[in-house]
Amino acid sequence: IDDQNIRNVQQKSLRNAIGVVPQDTVLFNNTILYNIRYSRPTASDGEVIEAAQCAGLHDSIVNAMPQGYDTRVGERGVRLSGGEKQRVGIARTILKAPAIVLLDEATSALDTSTERHIQVCVCFSILG
Repeated sequence: IDDQNIRNVQQKSLRNAIGVVPQDTVLFNNTILYNIRYSRPTASDGEVIEAAQCAGLHDSIVNAMPQGYDTRVGERGVRLSGGEKQRVGIARTILKAPAIVLLDEATSALDTSTERHIQVCVCFSILG
């Protein structure tokens, strides 16, 4: 990666440099805030909100939910649609701000305009 042999890199360092958003994001039976912040537990509420905005989660979903970011998602996110779960996973990765992002059909449940918005935000978060 960038002309560096990954065999010479510590595993923790490599994991910190990579963010993966799978098609079916794993969510915990906790709040939306907790599930986004999971990638970087020291993140401020403002940073979590910014990541949620980039993922198209803030306005379209979180503000529509009665408890906002404190809404519990249920076991494995059962209270969210597939697209909502994907956006939580994308927000989680944006918050982590890794140097390498792998999207494994991470936007398959999203409409085209939301997908394009997220792709632009992910690119900007990687490039700084």
